[in-house]
This record gives sequence, C-alpha cells and structure tokens, in this order.
Amino acid sequence: MSPMPLPPVPAPYQLPFHYGALHNLGLDFLVDPGAARDVLAKHHPALSVAEFDGRALVSVNFQLYFAQYQFGAGITQEVEVNIIAFPADAADRLPDLSYEQYAQGHDQTKLLGIARIHVLCDNALAIDAGRKLYAEPKHPGWFEAAMPSLNGPAGNSWHVTCKAAGFTPEGDIERHPTGLFTLAADLTGLTGPP
Repeated sequence: MSPMPLPPVPAPYQLPFHYGALHNLGLDFLVDPGAARDVLAKHHPALSVAEFDGRALVSVNFQLYFAQYQFGAGITQEVEVNIIAFPADAADRLPDLSYEQYAQGHDQTKLLGIARIHVLCDNALAIDAGRKLYAEPKHPGWFEAAMPSLNGPAGNSWHVTCKAAGFTPEGDIERHPTGLFTLAADLTGLTGPP
C-alpha cells in the first residue's frame, strides 16, 4: 500500500498558517455517547466516538486570533464544536484513557482527535480558508466577547456570545442581531498545571 498524498493547497493560501496572537477558551463536556454517535455518523461516518468512562466528549472552542499577511492584518473570532473521535478501523489500537489523561496529553498513539462538527466565524477569508484547506463546516457568525487581559482588571472570567450572520452579495460578513448561544466561564482562583 502506497502512502496517500496530501491534497494540494488552494491559492491564495499557504501552509503552515502562523498566528500572531491567539486567545483561546476550550470547554469540554462529557455527554451521552448515543447522541454523540448520531451526530458523528452524519458528519464523519468513518470515525467512531471516543469514550471516557462511558461518556463521549464534546469540545466547544472559542478563539480570537491575529494574523499578519503580506497585504495587511486580520483579527478573527470563531467557535468550533467538535466531538473527540478516532478512525473506526483503528479501534483495536486505542489506549484505555480517562478524560483527565486525555486532557493532559497522555494519548501516545495520537489516534484520538477532534471531529469538527460546526464552526462559526466572523471573517470571510478565514471561512473560505477553513473550507478549502481543512474541509471545515465553517459558516458566518459574529461575537461579543469579554475575556481576561493583561491590559484589564485582574481575574480570569470569560463571556462570549455568538450571534447569527450571513454573507452580503459582495461576500462580506453581514451581522444579524439574533443570539445563538453564550459561553461563560469564571476560572478565577484556578491554577492550571504547567
């Protein structure tokens, strides 16, 4: 069996993609595996849901990032909804991990990964790049976000509201007032492991 070649990188994009700055909040939810299996089967039928002590793992990941390009700079906000999964034909090679072990990077096989289910993004170029480079199910959305900052008061509180959006005839993001969901997390007082 010969190795599968990587697909070509569509113009005008280049890989790897370099971030100038990244602010990220990832929230993990241990959920009923049956519902996760149903969703995964619709989006990624060659993958199986990973289970941690009988629960599936859904990850909601908010990102605000800056990137510099030859023609200028861009700031992008997006939220990804993922299910942690593995290739169905590799089930016999999976390690037995707890959620804590997975979250701390103990999966030496690297068989477990994210199955992207939905992405909302406020940057038309990033939506196009996500679709063309990574086959992401990426759609327009916009955000009102408050997050920890070295230039703000002390604390570690995040509040992100995602709102509906569409495309204008020119291909720009058109904001709509409809709220879709809100993420709130107060991590003040929690010390993360190194």
